[in-house]
Order: sequence, then structure tokens, then C-alpha cells
Amino acid sequence: MKAQLLFILITLLYVSCDENETSMPPNAKIKIKYVTLDEHLSPSHINCSTGSVPYLTMNQSDCSFELGNHEFDIEKAYLLDSTGNLRKFLKYGSEGLLTYTILDLEADPKYKEYEGLENFQVKIAENRKAIIDGNNSFLIEQIFEKERLIIVETSKNSKFEGRRVFYGY
Repeated sequence: MKAQLLFILITLLYVSCDENETSMPPNAKIKIKYVTLDEHLSPSHINCSTGSVPYLTMNQSDCSFELGNHEFDIEKAYLLDSTGNLRKFLKYGSEGLLTYTILDLEADPKYKEYEGLENFQVKIAENRKAIIDGNNSFLIEQIFEKERLIIVETSKNSKFEGRRVFYGY
């Protein structure tokens, strides 16, 4: 009996996760990328003097947002043009928000290279189950339709240890 209940529960979870992966509009394009502290680190991290706000009410200067029952502190945000190329780079830190336009970055190629922004382009994979970010492909973990926000799986990439990567469409 326990095995049957466990099988049913796992099946339901799998089906609901599979539905999440494909529930974005067919014409959706990525408009913004966020790199945040994960849901475990963010609550104990004090980087924002204003605290966190619900994602749907935040503005560019807010450095922490709430999604569901979790808080995420933003480290970096990348605003994209309609083709998925970088338009503006935002870096959130204890000194406040630092904003770099594409012209600022072109004027400082060493900083652009340091931040890994040389060939920056983001798009949704043709199968709609992954995000292609430069030379990397990240499987979609969950889509928040109301917020128009995607969380991707980054657990295999040590570069993102303790971090979450979100894409807004």
C-alpha cells in the first residue's frame, strides 16, 4: 500500500513538473536575467536596506524579491534587447546599485571580460525546455506564469553554487 501511494505521489509530482516546463507562451522572449543568492542563503544575508518586496511590485533599484515563500537577493541583473543581447548590466552590492550601459562596457573591455560579458546572448531553446545562455544550456526547472519568470537548473555548474538563475520573459 505504501509503495502504491509513493508511486502515485511521484507520478503526480513528475506530471506537474513536466507541465511547468512547457507553460510559457510560444512567442516568449527573454527580457532579463537575474543571478541571486539561493533561497537558503538569502534570508540570512543583509545586503538591502529596504528588505525584500514581492517580485511583481519590485523596481530596478530593489535588490531582493520574494517569490512564493522564498526570498532571493539579487547579485546581478542583465537587461536584454529583443534579440537576447545585453543592453544593460546591473550589479547589486553593499555599496548600492551599479549600472553599466552597453556603451560603458564597450569603453572598459577589461571589466566586460572580467564579468564574462563579451559574447552575451540569451534565448529560449527551440524545444522550450531549456534556456541557452551563451555557450551554456540550462534546463528549465520551474516557470512562474503570473510573474513571467523562469528558474533554471544550475546544480551541476559549480559557478552557481549557492546561487539561483532566473530569466524573465
